[in-house]
Amino acid sequence: MVRTARPQKSDQERGVGVNLERVATKGFVLDGSLKRSTHLSVTLIVLGLTLAACGAVDQPGVAYSPVVARSATTSQQELDVPADTRLAPDSGGLPAGTYQRSVIPVQPGGTDMPATGMMSGRSLRILDDTIELAYLPVDGLGGSLVPWVVPAPGAGTVYYTTWEDEFDLSGLLPGDVGGIPVIRRFDVRTKTDTLWRIGAYAPAVTVDGKVGFVEDLNGAYNFSVPNPNRVIVANSDGPDEVWSTDTETAYVTVAWANDSLIVYTVGEGEYLQVFAFDGPDRRRLLSDGGMVGAISPDGSEILIVEVAETGSRFTLTRVSDGAKLAVFDPADAGMGPVFSSYGGDWVDDTIVLPAANGDNGETEVGLLLLTRTPASLVVDRFVGLSMGGLDYVPEWVSVTDSGGLIMRATIDSGGQDQHVEIGCNLETNSCSTVSSPADIRSSAIVRNPSRGATQ
Repeated sequence: MVRTARPQKSDQERGVGVNLERVATKGFVLDGSLKRSTHLSVTLIVLGLTLAACGAVDQPGVAYSPVVARSATTSQQELDVPADTRLAPDSGGLPAGTYQRSVIPVQPGGTDMPATGMMSGRSLRILDDTIELAYLPVDGLGGSLVPWVVPAPGAGTVYYTTWEDEFDLSGLLPGDVGGIPVIRRFDVRTKTDTLWRIGAYAPAVTVDGKVGFVEDLNGAYNFSVPNPNRVIVANSDGPDEVWSTDTETAYVTVAWANDSLIVYTVGEGEYLQVFAFDGPDRRRLLSDGGMVGAISPDGSEILIVEVAETGSRFTLTRVSDGAKLAVFDPADAGMGPVFSSYGGDWVDDTIVLPAANGDNGETEVGLLLLTRTPASLVVDRFVGLSMGGLDYVPEWVSVTDSGGLIMRATIDSGGQDQHVEIGCNLETNSCSTVSSPADIRSSAIVRNPSRGATQ
């Protein structure tokens, strides 16, 4: 039996220990998520940071024109790679300390519009059709590090994670079986929903039918103890392949970058490392302590979000060999503390990330826009989102086919957290809700973050 709801587990109970805030800040907790604070000094005391000066702020409704800050020193600092693998120094643009910062009110609206990046219970809008999954998507042991619902490119098939035979945790002892995560597959054409893999979660899907996922070594989730797993790749025309052979590591499969499978390892204290698997037992380290911000459209580069003493720092990394091509630190652009996370998007040369930015004793939650120039990474704009109850950084921002932005946000509604989908048009400086507030257990993210020539 597959249950459509399950008790909330703490990260320690799950064993893998994926908590957004501790992941995002390497151990610093801000109310369980990246959250707005009207008293930034308190937040900074917790983090041991200092507030830097911020650039000019434009008013809501002012037409957007790109203003960038570029720093040749930060784009090439501390790069332990041969000189011929680095980007050329960037000599153009405005001096550091100049960038555009705006705050856009989120208007109520569009609640009858179909959600494009967030589930409504078991309903999913895809290919101009609304489909009903057989079960409610629920996270595996990867938490919100990865989407729970992953459409294959072309959207003919949808893979999603849920749970089978899940038990009440209240009477369990450490090591007892607490449930079995499963991956199900929905065929959009035939409207059939089938059990695909048992004891598995976090599907990463390519257009040619390959699916990377993780499989619990014990075949189930064991309560309040480590839950090691292994990385598996299922091919459309052959048997499953085991790509990791170590037996003590907790993996979370993230996405494909061409033929490289990007994964996290989750260590003690929820410490993340980013690896690329190129085949069975062919594992390469891309980042020690970072997160996957976004993957380039051609799958050749990955933006790693790291946390430094002054906030997040961004490293442009080449997937094929791990070369660090550019580093951007927002503090060098005079932005004040910026805290960013995973779940961004990359279209053409524009990278959009969920973020919080501090200025004059307050933080704004919203979006950070970076540009990947031929020479470096540059900051384009920070967009704060103003909405009653919106205190947390949005999640899994996506660029739509029309060039707009869509994202899931967590709002405080009468003391209870709910999810709502927000759409933005930065050309008109306008944002509005595009879904009604929903229970956080019935509003899973729908996203395929894989990128490359075959995506």
